[in-house]
Amino acid sequence: MRIPIALRGLGEISYARMFRRTMTSGVFPNIYSLYRKIIPNLFLGLALGIPLTLSPTSALAQTSSSASIPETNPDRLPLTTRSPEAAQLFEQGLRFRYDYHIEQALAKWREAAIKDPNFAQAWAYIVRIGLDPGEIKQATEKAQLAAKAKGVTPGEKLLVKWMISTNQGHFLPAIAAMNDLLAAYPRDAQLHYEAGLWLQSQGDYEGAVKLTRRALEIDPNFSGALNTLGYDLALLHDYDQAIFYLRRYVEAEPDDPNPHDSLAEILQQAGRLQESLAEYHEALKLDPSFFTSQLGLGNDYALLGDEDRARQEYALALPMALTPQDKLNCQIQSAITYAREGNLKQARTELAEVLAQANKLQLSAYRGSIHQYLALLAESPAAAFQHLDEAEAVLQKPGHVSGAVRNALLARTLCMKARLAVEDGKLEIARAAVLRLQKMVQASRSNAVERAYHGANGALLAAESKPGPAIEELREDPVDPFALAKLAKLQAETGNPQDAVVTRALLQADYATALDDWLVVREFRPSSDRVPTVSSDNRSKQ
Repeated sequence: MRIPIALRGLGEISYARMFRRTMTSGVFPNIYSLYRKIIPNLFLGLALGIPLTLSPTSALAQTSSSASIPETNPDRLPLTTRSPEAAQLFEQGLRFRYDYHIEQALAKWREAAIKDPNFAQAWAYIVRIGLDPGEIKQATEKAQLAAKAKGVTPGEKLLVKWMISTNQGHFLPAIAAMNDLLAAYPRDAQLHYEAGLWLQSQGDYEGAVKLTRRALEIDPNFSGALNTLGYDLALLHDYDQAIFYLRRYVEAEPDDPNPHDSLAEILQQAGRLQESLAEYHEALKLDPSFFTSQLGLGNDYALLGDEDRARQEYALALPMALTPQDKLNCQIQSAITYAREGNLKQARTELAEVLAQANKLQLSAYRGSIHQYLALLAESPAAAFQHLDEAEAVLQKPGHVSGAVRNALLARTLCMKARLAVEDGKLEIARAAVLRLQKMVQASRSNAVERAYHGANGALLAAESKPGPAIEELREDPVDPFALAKLAKLQAETGNPQDAVVTRALLQADYATALDDWLVVREFRPSSDRVPTVSSDNRSKQ
């Protein structure tokens, strides 16, 4: 599974598939294959219009991704609905969700919500992983209303609060609701899994590993947790252990393409590109139209330096896309290949065309992200600042983007502005950007916003000849390759060569496919691994 380009900066692996299966991309994770068993006397309650709180029960026929749950399990969060059919649809949606078939999961939850418009958990999960901002807004309102209905349990109310708060970027209420929910249901594998995913998205990878391991302790057969744990460990650069768990995932789900796809991506992140290609091909054998694996082939060839072949693979992926976001992700990756070849002018042209599509679709997150990329490839500092200003303007207006994504992208835009301002000698612009980030941190306490603040402030402190404080700040933004590059430089200059070696090694091991990663990492690879680059003097000519 892969994260969409527009969600970069939320704490995920650099285009790791963590939140969506198509989501692609990424984004943001095999499921419990269970059905709720409704005993006959419950139908009397339905006839009288009484909402039912259903206890999780064992499935009649479980798949390899199912959780092993006793016939009556008070350890799991109850499910309150008036409709047995809605409950069954909800569980089917979970099966798709845990194997990252996000569109199919959403379709099941929409059906469940039609069967029971007061089904709080169905609405909450649409908020959690939905793709359409309009639908998410409606689902938020429906979930809040449903949570007030008679019979809805306190745990379900906490779930609704947690999922809505995460979507809106309200970090403190989200973490409080999550903690209360886990305290109430310490043996619910599904809740620990979801909590691990959210901590991962916030950049707390150690916390994510702890919670995901807990989900596996509760249910060793929960293959979705194997998948997520693999990504968690990869985010900590523990690729050997990550690959170990993902191979277990492949064994647990032999007929599903997603395990091969996940293993392929982590092999890619580990720089084992030929093995990655083989796993993507295995996924496509199981499902020839599996979009993310076809996209992954393009990414592998791009990393191998065969940009023409990469574009061919991306072209094959494009008609497989299930959503407009998938198409945009594919086109963005294809555009980047021209930059890798040194043809910045063509890369800008291609990105401008993708931006026009994102504008037409009113996808604010993509519009902001593409402006960021255009700033990185701009022919002059003035053009770069213009694109960052446009990114800010897009992200500050009401639009089709959640509060959490908006805050993360806006923070990263301001971080980029501070860094570029420092490089251009405009320290007042940098200070203004850092001040705005500081205010955002105080307002949201989001990890993504905090990292962007530290990265921007580190760049500013370095420009002010304060290397010690700059180093401390830059260490707090480990997801930004520009911050890591500046950190390595300062460490070497201040007599910390061993620290510099470690930081450079992190950059050398970065096989992410995003543009900012490539722009930085190419300078840290052996010359034989580099592709032709374009000097700043020639930018406007190409």
